[in-house]
Amino acid sequence: MRNIFRKWISGILVMLLILGNVAYTGAFSSYAAIEESEIAKIIGEQKGPYDVMIRLDYFGADKDALSRKEKAERAQKELLAYLSEEKENGNVEKYEAFYIANGVHAVVEKAEVLYEIAKQENVIAVTPNQRIKLIRPVEEEKNPGRKGKSLSRMKEESSGAFPWCMEIKSGKNIRLPGRALP
Repeated sequence: MRNIFRKWISGILVMLLILGNVAYTGAFSSYAAIEESEIAKIIGEQKGPYDVMIRLDYFGADKDALSRKEKAERAQKELLAYLSEEKENGNVEKYEAFYIANGVHAVVEKAEVLYEIAKQENVIAVTPNQRIKLIRPVEEEKNPGRKGKSLSRMKEESSGAFPWCMEIKSGKNIRLPGRALP
């Protein structure tokens, strides 16, 4: 009875491993199934032209043997050809490929082109291009009493007790009180 139970459990575990691997590889090969709602969200947020970032992945058997640049070139090949064709047709304003992130920045005129991009095999995400705004630094208040304090002036003002218990004898050697460093 015990051996039968072990065989059943072993059989179930083997089936789960096999089915798990099939489902796993199947999920990655159909990665391009980007939800239409994601594209609709981009279209709703922006009024044309649509400024998007397109993330890709390479699913070839030699994936582990290739450099990042080679993977990006292979993954982006079809997309770049499609974008070039659509640029000639006037549906894409501009595009730029990035191999480090394996992505493409594109400014697309028509929403239909976005849906076609999302259907491509190697495309894993289409997101709005996030613009980063420069934040200007706040100017410091001018305080003449504090500005321009040197280490020697700080030592003078600290009545002999130098910050961090250090003394600077010259630019070459630093001493801790009571010890000389080489």
